[in-house]
Amino acid sequence: MSNYMVSEHDCATGITIEREMTDEELAEMRVQQQQAVKQAEATNAQTVAANAKLATTREKFLAMGLTQEEIDLIVPADTEVYPMEALAE
Repeated sequence: MSNYMVSEHDCATGITIEREMTDEELAEMRVQQQQAVKQAEATNAQTVAANAKLATTREKFLAMGLTQEEIDLIVPADTEVYPMEALAE
């Protein structure tokens, strides 16, 4: 597989050079991608936990006799979870 391409533009001269990414640049990009995936996984875990707490709160309000409309006004909506397949290479 060929390396990714890098485009370098010199504003002073207006010259743009396209070249293959070096092995070091490619390795750094892969490390950054792995870090992004780990961060997204951690954020998703926190989001799932927060959404579970919101669901528990909604259930308690329902048990107290509140209507779904009243609960929707009081309890915020669930937070969306990041789609992990978007981060996959």
